[in-house]
Amino acid sequence: MIRTNLTGSNTSKNSIVGSMNFMKNGDVSLSLCEDDANVSNHDRSALVITSEFLMYALERDNWLLEFLNSMNKNLKDFEKRSLRKKFKVIEGGLSEDPKNT
Repeated sequence: MIRTNLTGSNTSKNSIVGSMNFMKNGDVSLSLCEDDANVSNHDRSALVITSEFLMYALERDNWLLEFLNSMNKNLKDFEKRSLRKKFKVIEGGLSEDPKNT
């Protein structure tokens, strides 16, 4: 299971294991927190494997194309749903008497 936490919380139980930094010149830097005694070798290994997968995924043009197509479809679906007119049913509409039509 992949969990993403964008809250920026940093407690002793949820300390930073490492980070991936994207530089202006296109380089990507992986930083590991080697001095943190609370970070297990398993967590460090998981970070390295995850970062290697992300770099692999960024280099796959077919994956990028599939992702962009998926995002485009999702945005179109969202736009369609958000632009859809919403009608409210009000009581006492037209009479069912044919003389009033």
